[in-house]
Amino acid sequence: MVAVAATGAMILNDNKSGDGESQYLPLDESASQVVIEGTNGLPSVGATIPATEEETRAVAAIPETTVPETTEAATEPVTEPETPAETEPVDVPIDPVDDLSFSEENALQWPVQGEIIRDFSMDTTVFYATLQAYKVSPSILIQGAPDMEVKAAADAIVGEIGNNEEIGNYMVLKLGSGYELTYGQLKDIQVATGDMVHAGDLVARLDEPTIYYSVEGCNLYFQMNKDGIPVDPLDYVE
Repeated sequence: MVAVAATGAMILNDNKSGDGESQYLPLDESASQVVIEGTNGLPSVGATIPATEEETRAVAAIPETTVPETTEAATEPVTEPETPAETEPVDVPIDPVDDLSFSEENALQWPVQGEIIRDFSMDTTVFYATLQAYKVSPSILIQGAPDMEVKAAADAIVGEIGNNEEIGNYMVLKLGSGYELTYGQLKDIQVATGDMVHAGDLVARLDEPTIYYSVEGCNLYFQMNKDGIPVDPLDYVE
């Protein structure tokens, strides 16, 4: 039996002839495998066949694969939420009506001089001559003549100017504390919405009556509200 060892070992020669030759033979240092020779010169079971020169070159030619180092996943920088810019306080316009005050102790001036031709009545109905009907009356009618001057009955802010079919051109004066006056059957209105007027100021003139008051004739429609509810203006007129 012949054994081939790794580099630096010896070949063991199983010489049974007894010729006295050394059983150790030098091994080619290029050998890198161990071969155990079995019967009929074939490698025994479990023996390793040495690599050929071509196989050795082929293995040497295989490039080493480099495993890239694992790097931590890039993370986006955390952006702090922006602090909202401080906004300058907005000046809220003050309603001039807030500077006005009116109560039952205050008195109204007469807006025009004339007779009362229809009374205030919200509890019972009154007769409307032109309409030939009975209805409640949220205002009084003060008789006048076309072009008669109409004056502010109290210090007020002009809250609204408009026109409707029943009372023609009209204006609303805000007295403060929830009190308002509505003037109807007007022309030549002298003021504008938002104007401040004082008691006795000229605000308009009387117009011809609308078709709703053709029988009653020229008059000033004069209504007073407290918090939106009609009240009798005669309770406040001097």
